[in-house]
Amino acid sequence: AGRFELNALTMAGYFPAIMSLVMLLGFWFGVEEPPAQERPEVPPRRSEPVRRLTATGAWCCIFNAFHTNVQISAIDTVLAPLNYKFLGWNLLQNSLLFAVLAVVSFLGAIIGIMANKRGLKPMYIIFFGLAINILTVSWACVLLRNAPDEVNMWAVIIVGGLTIWAVLVYTGANGGIYQQACGDAQGLLGAIYTVAFAGGRPVGAMLGGELLGGNNTALCSVLPTCAAVALLLQFGLRGRLQRAEDEALMSHQLNEQDCSNDSVPGGQRPMESLAESVS
Repeated sequence: AGRFELNALTMAGYFPAIMSLVMLLGFWFGVEEPPAQERPEVPPRRSEPVRRLTATGAWCCIFNAFHTNVQISAIDTVLAPLNYKFLGWNLLQNSLLFAVLAVVSFLGAIIGIMANKRGLKPMYIIFFGLAINILTVSWACVLLRNAPDEVNMWAVIIVGGLTIWAVLVYTGANGGIYQQACGDAQGLLGAIYTVAFAGGRPVGAMLGGELLGGNNTALCSVLPTCAAVALLLQFGLRGRLQRAEDEALMSHQLNEQDCSNDSVPGGQRPMESLAESVS
């Protein structure tokens, strides 16, 4: 009613805007900077932000974030028009489908968190998620090979949901490793990560638009290729990323020891105690 009207053309804009407002409030009231006296989470040789990306291999996490949103955006773009064409679904039915996909995404994220809580290394979670992602997105592209003229929509919906689930399984682990590799340069490098993730949205939308316009070659070739490249990069840089994670965890443990020693009267820092024992 009035200036704000909810329909098939405006819903895609209102929903992200509301989610952005929720995220803004969450970051404003729920996030604070770490104490300045903590030890740096990476060695001094990686103090420069750009050099840190190359030294730790964290740039492949940026690529993961980018191609993840390319896939999600492409699926979002093609589902509603194809559902309307082949299944006759209206706005409400498509909205319910996206609500179900949101629940599937949430379950994928929960599985990733639970796996990490049970001691499974984030690197293994990423490998598992990417491997499943390659299979599901390749399957989806096979189903869309004749789109938009002929599509088995129920199969596309199921496989598309599995693709989104696989992506969300490793997204948290990917962001966690990247954050640990960033160390005390999380402001600049975090912004680069966010821009890369957001940049995948228009790329995926353009690929989806090309498919709806009759050219399905771009989407059916780019999505599986990006997923395969991401897995190869992750495998090739696994050593650097694992070292960055181990160094960050060790630094965090040392910081906790420092805080516990400071809270005890007469407590000594680990390095001070070591220096005294050597002298």
